[in-house]
Amino acid sequence: MQEKSKGTLVFGVVAVLALGSTIAGAGLGRGAEGKLRATEARLLSERPLLAQGGGGAGTKAMPPLHEYRIAKHDLEMARLSATAGYRGVEAMALVTVLDRAERIDRARTLTASLLAAKLFDAVADHVDAAPSLLAEEQLAAALRRSSFGSSRRPLEAERRHALGVLAGVPAQVPIRTAGLADWAAAQAMEDVNATLHEMEDSAVAGNIAQCETAAQRPKGLARQVTVGPSICRSAAGVAASGSRFRRLRARVARA
Repeated sequence: MQEKSKGTLVFGVVAVLALGSTIAGAGLGRGAEGKLRATEARLLSERPLLAQGGGGAGTKAMPPLHEYRIAKHDLEMARLSATAGYRGVEAMALVTVLDRAERIDRARTLTASLLAAKLFDAVADHVDAAPSLLAEEQLAAALRRSSFGSSRRPLEAERRHALGVLAGVPAQVPIRTAGLADWAAAQAMEDVNATLHEMEDSAVAGNIAQCETAAQRPKGLARQVTVGPSICRSAAGVAASGSRFRRLRARVARA
């Protein structure tokens, strides 16, 4: 998400308030705070957040980057085992990689999704190079229980974060606005929500150009919290890795 200070966002709201007399005259400022909360609740319920799971009773999840670095060592073990012809050892190392990839993915951020994608792709590379790995039951079981859930909606965390930022902006405005700040934030929420849905759907479909075009559409306050077009290629890459992994799981189901 584009990094914007609270001051910048508040300035954006104050700028919108230049329309205040027109809005107040139309009665749009009344009940605006209720409208803001209702808008936030409605938009967040459109695509319920995917279950994040947990690290198990009494355990604490590692930061995604730390988990990824450990997984790289597991991948090296898998590579060395493959070179030596130890398919069973290779398969077990890949099981560990899959488990780490799933834990990384539970962070539900685009950065975590990108790290997880590298690991899921690496497992797929091993299986493509040695299809007999699918005969290893522990690896097959690990593939069946893995999902790479964020790859279906790679920008969901960005959407929720943007809505949350907008919901908190009116409280930061240092002047009384008779509900106009809430009104402006609610309108920006609608714009941001529609934009991120279009960006995500386009990225998942592999249409990076359409995603980039959608990212540039928001104006005013909405533009301050909308991720830029540069994120589209990353989101599309995550979605493509997810599709590849689901094809791999389908091979396990057919085996």
